[in-house]
Amino acid sequence: MNPIEKDAVGPELRKAERFPCPDRPEILVAVKPEFRTCKVAVFDISQSGIGILCEKPFPVGSQLAILWQYGNKATHRTVLARIVHAARQGQWLWRAGCVFDGPLTLDELRAFFLASLEPVQDEE
Repeated sequence: MNPIEKDAVGPELRKAERFPCPDRPEILVAVKPEFRTCKVAVFDISQSGIGILCEKPFPVGSQLAILWQYGNKATHRTVLARIVHAARQGQWLWRAGCVFDGPLTLDELRAFFLASLEPVQDEE
């Protein structure tokens, strides 16, 4: 099996309830070790992990640094995550499931969803 498309097999392993993101908000991630940055779309999120859609495949085990700029500026930080499964999603996209190194708080989840509901400001 291709190491990029390796997927978890067996019973459900999620430790926290996942919340779908039907509007697919974009987040900025940096992929270690190159720290290559790219925007990815979020398809679901929980306190313990995040599901993303991306144009380029990331191998299982890849480390991500997610720029977390939601809510109060004093709580902005970099959230670290690891890709635990990845699979092709149609012809042009890859779907990856990631587990956070440490859980998000409920306030951080709320801030993420509130930010994804705000209208996008056009730059002049």
